[in-house]
Amino acid sequence: MKKKKTPLLAVEDLRVSYPASHSRRGEVKAVRGVSFTVGHEKVGIVGESGSGKSSIARAVLGLLPPSARVEAKRLAFKGRDLLGRNEKHMRYLRGKRLGFIPQDARMALNPVMTVGAQIAETCSGLTRRETRERVLEMLDAVRMDDPERVWSAYPHQLSGGMCQRAMIAMMLMPGPDLLIADEPSSALDAQLRGEILRLMEGLARERGMGLLFISHDMNLVGSFCDRVLVMYGGRILESLAARDLVSQTGASHPYTRGLLACAPHLREGRKGNLPVLERDPAWLGEGESSP
Repeated sequence: MKKKKTPLLAVEDLRVSYPASHSRRGEVKAVRGVSFTVGHEKVGIVGESGSGKSSIARAVLGLLPPSARVEAKRLAFKGRDLLGRNEKHMRYLRGKRLGFIPQDARMALNPVMTVGAQIAETCSGLTRRETRERVLEMLDAVRMDDPERVWSAYPHQLSGGMCQRAMIAMMLMPGPDLLIADEPSSALDAQLRGEILRLMEGLARERGMGLLFISHDMNLVGSFCDRVLVMYGGRILESLAARDLVSQTGASHPYTRGLLACAPHLREGRKGNLPVLERDPAWLGEGESSP
């Protein structure tokens, strides 16, 4: 009997809530009993703003504020529990085994340090010359036109796309097993978005990484990922193969079908008003309201 492989990330019944002081409506239940796994594949989490996508990512990475309450039957990375890890160990995991690309890379980079110096911080056990060579090689790998200039540049001297590539280089430098990307291309134009996604896909394939890709763009996730999790109100309403989302043949939940129907299709020449998505309170669970 073939032994079942341990997933890179295993999440079972994850719940994240924020105290009443964060909202006039009382306690906010951002994530409500979410379960999924990620292996050596590209898994997309898609949903509207406020559906809980980013809270999942930050719960996995241990980056939620101290006031947040995180509970789970299981939250494990490569079979090892994450909830019981102290901050020192989580910093090690985030720096070596877990990579994170935030939505706005320019804001995430340190404005008073050169880009080269920031990427170099992820190297260890190398001489200064070896570190510089490795950073320049990585900047070249993420298609930077002039790695030498980027090495000595500050974030404000680079475009948004260049900052995003620099962030990708920084996260890939330690060779992580899992890369979590939270809306990594939302602030980029269409052409640059395509280049960044192709770059991430190629590097993930070459390095054998798992990728958890968070977005609100159904078409983007459907064309880029292998599997897609559809979220609403802190819950996963449907999990399906990306090809079924693209073809619109495999979506069974009315929320998923509603999102697909509301998306404009310019090539089809459809005229008239777009349909309005009707939400069912039952999707949130009995006795609960939208966060």
